[in-house]
This record gives sequence, structure tokens and C-alpha cells, in this order.
Amino acid sequence: MAVEAHKLTLQISVPEWVPTHGDRKNASAEFERNRKQIIADGYGYCLGCAIAGIRNDKDLQLHHFAVEWCEANNADWDAALRRAKMIDPYGYAAKMGDTPMTNEDDIRNLMMLCQPCHTGKPGEPHPHIAGWLSGGVHYCPEPIWVADRVSAGKEEQEAQADG
Repeated sequence: MAVEAHKLTLQISVPEWVPTHGDRKNASAEFERNRKQIIADGYGYCLGCAIAGIRNDKDLQLHHFAVEWCEANNADWDAALRRAKMIDPYGYAAKMGDTPMTNEDDIRNLMMLCQPCHTGKPGEPHPHIAGWLSGGVHYCPEPIWVADRVSAGKEEQEAQADG
């Protein structure tokens, strides 16, 4: 017996310890240099949308995925490097091997996302795919964020096949 498709609303409270950190009003020179490098290497599109087979190059932002900038002073950089090697969306971690990671703006810690996939609020429709309601990766547990994009890709392919 199949369960009909339905919207499920989870109300989750996630306490997070945010250590003392500086106020980041401007990106570092390394961050800007790495942003340009990622785009120059052909990755100037949203990885969240790409999971669903959509090439979106609008409203792009860089996401720190192993160590958030506000947690850099408290980071275990060896653990961050292990995470970067596991995810490695652009292959930079493989190319750089065991070169130590020392700060949050290291190219191996950056992932290009569009604004809705990065900081969109839960429940706000994504402009590129109907049904994405989880919001950006900053406001949604990662497994739900990924599942939204994986399932939306299938729904989009089925809609294209029917149309």
C-alpha cells in the first residue's frame, strides 16, 4: 500500500554553540580569489540545483561546508580536511592531497550555491523547482536538504517526459 504524497512540517529546535568571533562584513582576499577560481574552473553554478539536474548560475553565493567562518577559531582543521576530502565537490581536495587546511576560506571548504539553496527560509518556494520547501542548507538538516533536491530531480525529469 502506497502512502499518498503529502507535506510534512517538522518543527525542530537545534541549539548551536557559536564561539566568539569577529564580525565579518567583508570577504577575505583568499575567499574572493577562490570564488574567482571556482568560476574560472567551470563551476559557476549552484550545486544544490545541479543535484536535480538544473544548471542555475543566478544569485550565487559561496557556502563554507566543513567549517563555517564564525567557527574558524574553534575548528579542528584535520577533521575539516577529512570532511573536505569526503565531499570534494570540485576535486580540489584530491589535487591538494594532505596540504594542511588552516582557515575557513580554503578552496576545499567552499561550495557554490544559489541564494535559495544557501540561505532560503524553510517554506519559501524555490524559484527553479516547485516543491522545494526545505529552504537553504543553513536552515534545514542536511539529509532533508539533499533529499528535496534528489527527489525534485526525478519529479522534474518525469514532468519533462510527460510534457
